[in-house]
Amino acid sequence: MVRSSCSLKMIVPQLAAVLILGYGCIYLYCSSDSSDSQSTLQSGVREYPSIPRPTSGDDKQTEITKEEEQYIRDKPAIEKTIKARMKRVVEVCKRLNYPTFNEYNTYNMAGHKVTWCPVFKASSSTWRDFFIDTLYASRANYAGNHYHLGVLGDKVLTKKKQSSSRRGQSQRRTFSSEPEANLRFTVVRHPFSRIISHQRKVMNYPKQIYAQRGLWVEDAVLDGRTNSSWDLKLTQKYKDEYTSYVLELKYPEPFHQPFSKENPYLNPPYPTVPELVDFIMKHRDKDDNGQNGHWRPTLEWCDICQNELDIIIQLEEEPMELFYLLKHTGLWEHRQSSSKSTTLVATSQPEGRR
Repeated sequence: MVRSSCSLKMIVPQLAAVLILGYGCIYLYCSSDSSDSQSTLQSGVREYPSIPRPTSGDDKQTEITKEEEQYIRDKPAIEKTIKARMKRVVEVCKRLNYPTFNEYNTYNMAGHKVTWCPVFKASSSTWRDFFIDTLYASRANYAGNHYHLGVLGDKVLTKKKQSSSRRGQSQRRTFSSEPEANLRFTVVRHPFSRIISHQRKVMNYPKQIYAQRGLWVEDAVLDGRTNSSWDLKLTQKYKDEYTSYVLELKYPEPFHQPFSKENPYLNPPYPTVPELVDFIMKHRDKDDNGQNGHWRPTLEWCDICQNELDIIIQLEEEPMELFYLLKHTGLWEHRQSSSKSTTLVATSQPEGRR
């Protein structure tokens, strides 16, 4: 029997295991008590929820919005929260003596005087699109794609130089190609919301089943539903039907060949939340030799303890914390506001409610 829905009680042990493995450790270390924000990023060029977006001329925002008024009013408290978070990150890194992961995964956006580490499913697509639009414009292309992280490949910091005390007594990793004035930042998000965001993307957009097939969709479905009691012929039949179904999704108007109604791989054709969690636990250290940023903990992916970021904001606390970041990065003119929280939208989906 295929699980088309689940209760949170069913997946609490699995999620707890993911957290223990460190999937969301940096989020937990950075978490704050503030929960007032109900807003987040507005979509940029595409549908990804975000605020940063290039504006010019008449497009520039002149009136102060309610969110901006709130930010001005709450700025001292917001600044206090972020400073306390950054202090806690340093304390935790020292106390737990985290190893160096030698993961750079940081991008030198010298044109904006910032260094950015993208955390998947935490507005990374919107920041990517923003940097592509403002730094490359129509020249952007990677394997035929305009919006692709590969476009920013020449911005990746890969060659480090010996660490030195750049700021105070800090011994953070430095890079020969990174301007010293750059401000380092990232955006983090609750690990459960990141999982839900992955799952609802393929649930709501069938073509994403095809697009994400090789990354996790197919393995998660097959691993979660293959029954050891099936004979080889039946198993292969179900797999062939599933493969045909997924490949047909790449066409604008897919016409699906007949398949067995009882085929568990197609009911539904995307992974459920428990199946996705199981996949992450099995593949986190194996997928791309542990280099797949979709599942890597932010602590490792951005090598937080060695790279020592200047600002870490939480997606759940936008737009207030985002406004703080934009003010400190000189990107304030690129703001827009939204009345919906990405996290609230994600966890409101059926799989998240049940």
